[in-house]
Amino acid sequence: MAYTPYSYVQLKADGATTNFPFNFPYLDTAHIQVSVDTVVTAFTWVDSYTIKIASAPVAGSVVEIRRITPKDSAIVSFQDGSTLLEADLDLMVTYNLYCAQEAYDGTQASIHLTADGVWDGQGVRATDFADPVDEQDLMTLNYMNVNFKNTMLAIEQDSIDKTTAIRTAANSDLEAIHTTAVNDLNTITQAAEAATSASQTAAKTSETNAANSAAAASASETACAASQTAAKTSETNAATSEQQAAGYAASLKLPAATGEALQALRQNSTETGLEYFPSHLAHGLGAVVDFRSTTMAAATPADLYGTGTQVGFISGGPAGLAIPGLGDPTYGVLVNHAQWKDSSALTAICQEFSSGTERFFRYATAATTWSGWLTVYNSAHFAIADYLKAGETHDTTGMRFASGNPPAIANITSSGAANALTIGNGSNDYASAVMAFIREGQYACYLGIDTDNVFKVGGWSMGDVSYPIIHAGNLGAYTGQLAVGAVGTYAFMWANGNYAPGTLLAGSAIYYGSYNYQSSVTASGTWMVCGYLSSGYKATVMLRVA
Repeated sequence: MAYTPYSYVQLKADGATTNFPFNFPYLDTAHIQVSVDTVVTAFTWVDSYTIKIASAPVAGSVVEIRRITPKDSAIVSFQDGSTLLEADLDLMVTYNLYCAQEAYDGTQASIHLTADGVWDGQGVRATDFADPVDEQDLMTLNYMNVNFKNTMLAIEQDSIDKTTAIRTAANSDLEAIHTTAVNDLNTITQAAEAATSASQTAAKTSETNAANSAAAASASETACAASQTAAKTSETNAATSEQQAAGYAASLKLPAATGEALQALRQNSTETGLEYFPSHLAHGLGAVVDFRSTTMAAATPADLYGTGTQVGFISGGPAGLAIPGLGDPTYGVLVNHAQWKDSSALTAICQEFSSGTERFFRYATAATTWSGWLTVYNSAHFAIADYLKAGETHDTTGMRFASGNPPAIANITSSGAANALTIGNGSNDYASAVMAFIREGQYACYLGIDTDNVFKVGGWSMGDVSYPIIHAGNLGAYTGQLAVGAVGTYAFMWANGNYAPGTLLAGSAIYYGSYNYQSSVTASGTWMVCGYLSSGYKATVMLRVA
């Protein structure tokens, strides 16, 4: 069964609430202490059992309201020959009861043995303990960190060493594969060039023979025709050999790998062999640059000198160009403009990225740096009709609203409508003319003229209330409406004790009276002493503040 304390209450803050209630009694408002996450905090009184903290505590923090009855001296001092009053006896008994309750609450909030002989820590953290000595001693977090740190560091270093060795071996294997592939490609290319050269030489020889045969046409027309046919056949064979050499080179399939070793451009859309060629060079026939497979994401303006206009695909997200606001994958078209060969036309080097309705642009600021990405806005982003609509929120920062046609009124005493800045809430007979003042996430209130034509403030964070704005024109009327004992009124009150001006007293501990009369009627709420009260039963002026 959960324990309910007698002398304190703990409430969970929600980040917005500033008023916190409690339900335990107390002898004096000075006996109430408020803390937020164990830090004593200033507060004011809303009523006898509700306190207010000026700024709402952070959500999740614990607000504790605790009664701390003074225990350094007795609250009642009896004197020989004095009248023994019921109020004094009741006060003494109540004082003793409150002290006992506070002591009992303290024992219940401490570590203690349960009925089955187990120490119950009540689910809270323990601190300030010494290091363990015997086998059954409890171990602190610091002791564990100090004694096991070296072991954990050794395990971590071993894992790092093994990972480094694996990466080194993998990089070595990849480099060997790359070297072999490049050597094979060079060998095949040289063989193809040699075959092409031999075919061209044979074709030239055939053409010479055909010319010689033509010179002898007068001797044999048939031999001339035969020589022409042989020359044509040799030329056809040379072209066939050249195509076969190119096809053989195209049939080479490079192994898959990561990094920059195999970055290239496609020569045409049907190739399955030499699909790659180093980036930033001339495009092949039908070339489409896939910047995702190149270093374009990290290219500097200097890397693009003299490359002309390049068009290709790349991700605009973190895996590619890292344009702020774009995620992965956000594939699109990147256009590079870098016609000049050096930095003399640096500002003409720029990049454009397009993906769907989004377009971005940046330009070179130095040989190795770019400007930030700039958004190119279009009709997909906004339309003027979407702004300044009635019934919607329009935020401004540091904006001043001024009337272009100043009001034609001599001073503020003028009546009737004028061309002043006006806030209207419609013409509904039941609607108020109000404005809302808001501090986002904190508090808000209304200010305006209610249906009774009285200027008021209230509502929202202030609660379901509305308070008239008191001014010289209505001060007398509202003061006359205050009931005796209401908040804001004064009265002659007496209490048993010595109190200086400014002391706050609970209404239940003071009585209505005058200098030479003490009634038995107590007050409600909280009152502030305006004069001095000394020992005995003298009355003074008090102001009800809550």
